[in-house]
Amino acid sequence: MASVIVVGAGPAGYAAAIRAAQLGATVTLIEKEWVGGTCLNIGCIPTKAWVRSAEVFSLVQHAGEYGVLCETPRPDFGKIKARKDEVVSQLVSGIEQLIKANKIEHLVGEAKVLSGKRVHVVGEGIDVVREADFLFLATGSKPRTLPIPGADLPGVLTSRELLSIESQPEHLVVIGGGVVGMEFASIFSALGTSVTVVEFGDQILSHLDKDVSKRMQLLLKKKGIEFAMKTQVKFIEADQSGFKVVAEGAKGMMEWQADRVLMATGRVPSLDEGALTAAEIQFEAGGILVNSFYQTNQAGIYAIGDCNGICLLAHSASHQAVAAVEHALLQEEPEDCIVPSCVFTLPEVSSVGMTEASCKRSGQVCRTSKFSFAANGKAVSLGESDGFVKWIANDEGELLGAQILGPHASDLIHEATLAIQNGMTAAQVFHTVHAHPTLSEAVHEAAGGLLGEAIHIAPARKRK
Repeated sequence: MASVIVVGAGPAGYAAAIRAAQLGATVTLIEKEWVGGTCLNIGCIPTKAWVRSAEVFSLVQHAGEYGVLCETPRPDFGKIKARKDEVVSQLVSGIEQLIKANKIEHLVGEAKVLSGKRVHVVGEGIDVVREADFLFLATGSKPRTLPIPGADLPGVLTSRELLSIESQPEHLVVIGGGVVGMEFASIFSALGTSVTVVEFGDQILSHLDKDVSKRMQLLLKKKGIEFAMKTQVKFIEADQSGFKVVAEGAKGMMEWQADRVLMATGRVPSLDEGALTAAEIQFEAGGILVNSFYQTNQAGIYAIGDCNGICLLAHSASHQAVAAVEHALLQEEPEDCIVPSCVFTLPEVSSVGMTEASCKRSGQVCRTSKFSFAANGKAVSLGESDGFVKWIANDEGELLGAQILGPHASDLIHEATLAIQNGMTAAQVFHTVHAHPTLSEAVHEAAGGLLGEAIHIAPARKRK
């Protein structure tokens, strides 16, 4: 019977521990802080609980448009936070029960990797060294910090601290227009906070197709969010009203007042560089170096999830975990998989595979098709007709990528993921019957647009 040690109990760590236990290994799972890691405790799940509160508040505000009359609503931030905490607690408890049910030894303490496959664990009432046949490092990631004067002032927060605030800010300045920044900007704006986003680049959500991010920025502007693009924050200072954020852009120097500032400048792998060096495990600033099986340069030691820097997404971490464990214990080689990504703004955005720009950079002939939710019966009946579905295909009609901006984008993207993963063509998707009236029909019609056969897309005007 093989023995396994897993360091870190986030989406990669607990998935690795459970899969190893399922395969008959004796497993020790070490976590210094929370079961569920960043995602469950201070990331994916708590933010989505807040997103839901923001959605409900926005819906009630517009209830009259649906023929429902109610008193003027207002957000109760204390109850919003309490619900978020309850959601997190329930899910953490569920993971703890799974660990127990799979007879996994769970040690709470700080883990330091030693030479070989040994780990020193120090915690309350614990000071032990454990050794195993296989060691899986799943130490996650942490917020990226920038050397901005004043960034360390109390009240200048990362996403972790922002999720713990007790009262709703009146004015929030968000530094960074990536996924974390845009989700929080969308949440607080929907709840009535005045939000300003300061972004160094020329595009929010830079991993997305440009037309998707541009449309998203336009929609969020209409919701009241202010954007300062191509703008660099110079310093932050405390004043009587909270904070003054001073930046420089194309139009010169600018400043904003805020009672909270969010530093949303990305995430980086969380690495104990001293321990990794001592254990002779190779790493770079971007993460622990691994091969296609997620093996490090040391035999029997794997690095999975955010700490290897390959893809800082929870579902990618879980997938890597299972693949690495099965390679270690069953000698199975992981298959290449594409990974979808989602942004839980209001409205949602999702993407998978190539963007139009990346397709063109690859030298392939690129065909695209877009279908607007404004022409989708279900979206219009929901009152959520902003956005579109966009497919990217090659000249043979093979689907290469998809981008979705609109209602339930995070759910719809999986049809595209399944199609691309299995090498399907636009014709195969379009010739699959989709139920009516559903949001999925937008995916269907966009595929038909690649063929020139979509029923609900007007034919292109011929040039005279």
